Amino acid sequence: MFLAAQCLQEVREVGVIREVRANARQELLLLTRFDFPFFYEPWDSEGREASRIRSRAVQELARGWKEDPATLPWLKDRAARDEDSGVRQAAVQELARGWMEDPATLPLPQDRAARDEHPAVRQAAIQELALGWKEDPATLPLLRDCAARDENGMGPPSRGRGVGAGLEGGSRYASLAKGPRGPR
Repeated sequence: MFLAAQCLQEVREVGVIREVRANARQELLLLTRFDFPFFYEPWDSEGREASRIRSRAVQELARGWKEDPATLPWLKDRAARDEDSGVRQAAVQELARGWMEDPATLPLPQDRAARDEHPAVRQAAIQELALGWKEDPATLPLLRDCAARDENGMGPPSRGRGVGAGLEGGSRYASLAKGPRGPR
């Protein structure tokens, strides 16, 4: 299915294959909810594979159906509300990469950087903010705040550690908090 989605992106005259594209989109939407028909833990190899499939479906939908007016609201919803952290992470990355010029996009990675429960989603949002919105006046303070609260990129600082401890304690975000670097 993923190969078919990539091939459909290469077709210049989409009117000829409108029905095929609609069917492919529906199949990809189903894959964003992919699940094995047996019990597994999210951290098992099966759980990681299911998450990888869901995330890849999000990527293909975002890239192949960017011009579809339903894609952006759907992607924002997945970034904010999907139960799979891999899907939220992929959605944040695709929003930042495909809709960076849309002024309504910036609040979502800002929110995910500050509030998502999963460290990988927070990290992806922080990276996209630092790379794509380095000139925005709200980016540097937010990055500093995230670095201070997230000492090693894997959760909130330990008890007893003060604000800013993450900046001095080797945070993976410390270099981002010092200021934006050159072009993306």
